[in-house]
Amino acid sequence: MKKLLIAFLIVPFCAFAADKPAKPEKPAAPKAEKADKYQVTGPVTELTDTKIVVTKGTERFEVARSADTKVTGDLKVGAKVTIKYVMTAATVDVKTDEKKEAPTKK
Repeated sequence: MKKLLIAFLIVPFCAFAADKPAKPEKPAAPKAEKADKYQVTGPVTELTDTKIVVTKGTERFEVARSADTKVTGDLKVGAKVTIKYVMTAATVDVKTDEKKEAPTKK
């Protein structure tokens, strides 16, 4: 009887211990925000190995192009295309506000 009572007391502790993870969980690393994605659709007006120019209405969109740019179909001047792109800052120059207060007249 004593063994049975001990078994009933030990089993719940074993089940509780099995629910806990073996290693403490590490906090998740902060995720970097992704840049917004944009797209433009229109005819190709200029094309080189390094850029694609699309004219939409009166606006001219010049988008950089690399060897990694995925192109589906026959890309040529005059073809109507949809370009999906992201804007990424290359450099940022912060300007200080150097306004000097005008001397007050007495």
